[in-house]
Amino acid sequence: MNTCHNCQTQNNDQAKFCANCRQPLLETAQSPTEFAHRERSGGVEVSGGQVQVGGDVVGRDVVKVTQTGLGASAVQRLVLAIGGLVLAVGFCFLITAACFFSGGVVLSAAVFTALNRPVETSTEAAQRMEQRLRELNALSSGQTFSTTTTEIESSSYLRFILGPKIGVSEPKVRYIQAGQIVVSGRWTSLGNLPFVAAFRIGAGASPMEFEWMAVQLLQIPNSNFGWVAVPSVLVQSQATQVMSSVLDQLKLETITDVTPAGASVPREWQVTGAKR
Repeated sequence: MNTCHNCQTQNNDQAKFCANCRQPLLETAQSPTEFAHRERSGGVEVSGGQVQVGGDVVGRDVVKVTQTGLGASAVQRLVLAIGGLVLAVGFCFLITAACFFSGGVVLSAAVFTALNRPVETSTEAAQRMEQRLRELNALSSGQTFSTTTTEIESSSYLRFILGPKIGVSEPKVRYIQAGQIVVSGRWTSLGNLPFVAAFRIGAGASPMEFEWMAVQLLQIPNSNFGWVAVPSVLVQSQATQVMSSVLDQLKLETITDVTPAGASVPREWQVTGAKR
């Protein structure tokens, strides 16, 4: 029986309205059997053949519920992956920086002291150097020589005569120690970057042997930072050819600093050798 909530009249279970007051009858309570078949899962309720999702009746339609977002394990893996990537990038940066600035070890204090010596250049000094080389190359084969030159004449010759032919600008030629000189400037063959190259008296066929070269990638004036050593295999042949083109017929024996005591500039060298 179905009891009317308004007048308490007992009505038939199939009745929709009360026979006494004609008020709509409420649904009867579900039987224990029906209750046993009611299932809940999150916001989904299955009861009596009906499916409700969040209170909405779905009926007999097929409903698929998809969970979006990352689970805890996926988030953990993502965080670990990003952390590993950051560490890898940082490690690569440190290695690159170490390689980038390692050239400062190659360029010693003696090299920078020499390159920072102020030396004026002129076309007259360049012509004096050119004339001296012409006279030495005109010697008889096997004839020995002893001559003097200065950093002014050598740098002027490279700036005004030899440099334009080989693509070197802003050149400097400096004496470092017995038998060794350094040349600096900008070279088009190296992307017009600042460079420093060291040469020593050759023991073989070349009058001056190439030792090492460095270029300044991070250009800080008068600084030994940002210099990177250039692999010899890339520039040795070309650098040796340039030097040989000037001294091809001469065999050098000594290069000695003979600057008078107390004088700082210009530096004067004594060069000895023989005509090949």
